[in-house]
Amino acid sequence: MARKSKPKVKPKARRRKRRPGKRGRPVRGTEDWGPVFLLAIRNGLHVRDACVEACINGTMPYQRRDTDEAFRLAWEESAKVGTRALEAEAARRAYNGTLKPVFYLGMEVGSIREYSDTLLMFLLKSRRPKKYRDSAKFELTGKDGGPIGHAVQNMPDITSEAFEALTFQERVQHLQEVLHALNRSPVS
Repeated sequence: MARKSKPKVKPKARRRKRRPGKRGRPVRGTEDWGPVFLLAIRNGLHVRDACVEACINGTMPYQRRDTDEAFRLAWEESAKVGTRALEAEAARRAYNGTLKPVFYLGMEVGSIREYSDTLLMFLLKSRRPKKYRDSAKFELTGKDGGPIGHAVQNMPDITSEAFEALTFQERVQHLQEVLHALNRSPVS
């Protein structure tokens, strides 16, 4: 029986050295993580992945954004640039497609170009939302376009204080009466 090969493991992200017993912040004297983080955001990474690139805790960028106005503005600009890069890549994949290898008997024999209809639809929705958006509307109205009536007649009435004072058996009986009234009462 052939042995199964072990699955490939992703290499761990590089981490900055921490003082023993201390968690959260980098050791004093380490370089500023801001430029590395902002470059990762500019390259289109998610904040969580940018934190891994910068070797920082996931809350640190948000704390710095709240206290450092220059960092907040740089983050916003980096996010705009990263979004434009992601949009350009989506457009490239939608228009030009990507090459997918074709295999025969375990050997690569060629490739085919695969286009992304989903990406193309998203691009159309963003450019012409009135024409391509998902626009299903459901509207329920009552008589003559008015509101739907929802008052139930002959409903046993009880205050919350009185309900709290009832025993368990009395509560069950009251709820059964309410359900019975709902089933036999016409809705106005």
